[in-house]
Amino acid sequence: DCQQLDFLPFYCEGCKRVFCLQHRTATKHDCPNPPAPHSETKSTQKDLVVCPLCKNIVISTHSDPNISLNSHIDSNCKSNLYQRPPTQIYHCHAPKCKKTELVPVVCPLCRINFCFTHRAARDHSCPSQTTKPSPYLPPNPGSTAQ
Repeated sequence: DCQQLDFLPFYCEGCKRVFCLQHRTATKHDCPNPPAPHSETKSTQKDLVVCPLCKNIVISTHSDPNISLNSHIDSNCKSNLYQRPPTQIYHCHAPKCKKTELVPVVCPLCRINFCFTHRAARDHSCPSQTTKPSPYLPPNPGSTAQ
């Protein structure tokens, strides 16, 4: 309701709406369906340790990381290696903009990816802006609507 254009809007899993930093928690925006708190048990956690021989990162799925490290060393430093996910690059679709981002910045109105500079509907001349205004973007400065 504050209509603040926030640098990083927050998405509420409970009510499926977007909020600013000040109203991001379920209690601050009176969420009708507050999400359950995230709980991660020790059985699903994975520790990462550095092998003293090969200096690679080793994934430990045991309660004692030394067991996985010994297994890694016994396999001539070939098992339990952490594989870094490939880095994806997201290109801005604003005309003449050549910027890229490491995270997707998708306009909620037109569903097109932009850079942080062009993320707001008014910054990329969003074609959907005239048909369906976003609930969390302030009106255009030149707008005559009250």
